[in-house]
This record gives sequence, C-alpha cells and structure tokens, in this order.
Amino acid sequence: LNITMNKSKKTWKIDGYVWLHCPVCGHEVMDFDICDVCGWQNTGINNVDGGPNHMTLEEAKKAYKEGRPIN
Repeated sequence: LNITMNKSKKTWKIDGYVWLHCPVCGHEVMDFDICDVCGWQNTGINNVDGGPNHMTLEEAKKAYKEGRPIN
C-alpha cells in the first residue's frame, strides 16, 4: 500500500489514486468519483459548479444539511 499525503491541497494518494474529502459531506472519496454518502460527483481537487452535477456546490451543501437528495 503506497500512501502519500499532500497537506497543502488536502489530498492523498493510495496506490496511485487521488483521494480527497467530499466538499459536500466530508466523506473520503476518490477524485472524479461519485460520493457514496451524498451522491455528489466530484470534479477534482477544485470542485466546480456545473459538469455532471445539476446543483451548484452551495446548493448541494444546503440540501445535504437539510437531508434532501443531491443531483
């Protein structure tokens, strides 16, 4: 198991794959993967609005806090 931490960007690598904390719920998720907890499609280290997500990041954070689904 090869783990490298990059504290400045709050990402880490495991066996060559980049991991980060989901910007919506904080769960650990692979870069560019869908979060198993909240359903947000990660768009890289600098999660941006648009792309595969129908909600903005701020809308998704609010929906998650209110217990509503994220799309």
